[in-house]
Amino acid sequence: LLDHFSSKPEKKVSLDVKPIVDQILANNGNLVLEDLIEQYGVNTRTFQKNFLQQVGIPPKLFCRIMRFNSLLIAINSLKWDILSRAVEFG
Repeated sequence: LLDHFSSKPEKKVSLDVKPIVDQILANNGNLVLEDLIEQYGVNTRTFQKNFLQQVGIPPKLFCRIMRFNSLLIAINSLKWDILSRAVEFG
């Protein structure tokens, strides 16, 4: 049985996620994944599996990282000290 399954060819990727990654980056991770899934006409499991296979992390985590990265960029562009503002505003 193991020989049978190990000799099967790997399934082809049915979804190219590069345009999806580009959309996520363009929106700084602020989008609804279900809308993307519907837009590309695949089921949720296929979307998640292909995204994980091609990017290396799940799509929700990727969006969270992009949102956090955008926050860090915004904070770095500010000219005031974050700690002093946090203390100032409690």
